Amino acid sequence: MRLLITGVPGCGKTVLAEKISKALKAKHVGVNEIVAKSRIYSVSKRKEKLVDVEKLERILRAVLGKEKNSVVESHLLCEMSLPCDRIIVLRCNPLVLKKRLEKRGYPAWKLRENVLAEMLDYCAIRAGENYAKDKIVEIDFTKPLPAKAVLKKKKSDSVDWMREFGVLEREIKGFLE
Repeated sequence: MRLLITGVPGCGKTVLAEKISKALKAKHVGVNEIVAKSRIYSVSKRKEKLVDVEKLERILRAVLGKEKNSVVESHLLCEMSLPCDRIIVLRCNPLVLKKRLEKRGYPAWKLRENVLAEMLDYCAIRAGENYAKDKIVEIDFTKPLPAKAVLKKKKSDSVDWMREFGVLEREIKGFLE
């Protein structure tokens, strides 16, 4: 099985990928390591890595061509179209995500961008543009699930943070400004 896991930073991709890889006895492919080793990025004025997505896609296609039993994880997977059996889009309540990213020490601008991306379904929408609908499963991972439970899921969770926007707006008043 070639399984892809995507979602915004802080939603649980790496931890889940490690658990699923172990359960499936599959190779865990961490895109961050590939990016660093291949040096396919530049650094912006804000000191963020800007990855060359086209080069990354070529590298990942080669990896997936060789590794038929693999679990690949990255927030960038929604930006490309790779051969896979399934792509999981992890979702996380924006309030929980904000706390997770604060613990990681994200600067305010990066924290805001990622929380907004989650609120606006960015990874889910991009995955829908790049992969067949029948391969995509969205999972609310606010409360992490065991690997076996994730693998059993055949249909997407209903995730709509905008429905809760009134609550979110009160909780993060001033944060989005």
